[in-house]
Amino acid sequence: MGSIPTGHVGAAPDGVAPVAFQAYHGAMAHERVSAHVWRVPLASRTLPPADHTNVYVIGSRDGAVVWDAGAAAPAGLDDVRAALADCGAPRVEAIVLSHAHPDHVEGLDRFQAALGAPVRAHPIVEERVRHVYPSLLWGPPLLDGDAIPAGGTTLQVLLTPGHAPGHLAGWCAEDRTLLAGDLLAGVGTVAIIPPEGDLREYLRSLERILALGAERAAPGHGPVIERPQAAIREVLRHRQEREAQVLAALAAGRRAVPEIAREIYGDSLDERLRPFAEATVLAHLQKLRGEGRVAEGPGRAWFLLS
Repeated sequence: MGSIPTGHVGAAPDGVAPVAFQAYHGAMAHERVSAHVWRVPLASRTLPPADHTNVYVIGSRDGAVVWDAGAAAPAGLDDVRAALADCGAPRVEAIVLSHAHPDHVEGLDRFQAALGAPVRAHPIVEERVRHVYPSLLWGPPLLDGDAIPAGGTTLQVLLTPGHAPGHLAGWCAEDRTLLAGDLLAGVGTVAIIPPEGDLREYLRSLERILALGAERAAPGHGPVIERPQAAIREVLRHRQEREAQVLAALAAGRRAVPEIAREIYGDSLDERLRPFAEATVLAHLQKLRGEGRVAEGPGRAWFLLS
């Protein structure tokens, strides 16, 4: 029988509210992550165990880029300004979005009004956010491999879907620092929830960033990850272990997603976490179906293919 993490970060399954089971209460002050990167944790309406979203300032005295805008309260802008002051940047060139989930964009209109910078994102993300904030000023869309000047350094954007469509990570090669968005979590587990999430794409994205050889990863939630290679390998190992459990449950005759989830996680699982468990099982089943290893039959029953 498997265990479930204390919580997930990212988008909640339908009907699940962000209820705090084991809230992360990290330091609220901004901190310098590397030569050109500052982390600013801001209170946000995210999923447990996180209760903050990290905004990042990347730059120097020549200018800066702000990464994400997840701030539930207007006071969060004061923390961003303090980081910009430490950075010494006279201006903000762009506000870049990792993805369109509310906990990463809910302060976007206030950020733009205060910082006067255009918003940039992958076209999928831009289309979604425009429906929420129709009056924003947008810069050119960001595509895989694009380079963004960020003061005295350059930020390369990498298309890394899986957690969400159009998800971008940022690679500051000069600092060997990865802006991970919701690819990695410094606290809890990244939620892969269909149809928004795609486990096959997520695993491919992890393999891609593993090859970068980053010295640190700056996640969307929780503290900076100082050994990202080990963290990525652990996520990959955990997902492989969960897949084996799903296959074993199917071999034992479990057919429906709730049955498979109960087989893996047991009856003692907190009912508030059960939607996450079932979403995780579904994500694995969809991955296996894409590989031709399982099939979905009538009544949402799943079967092994020989």
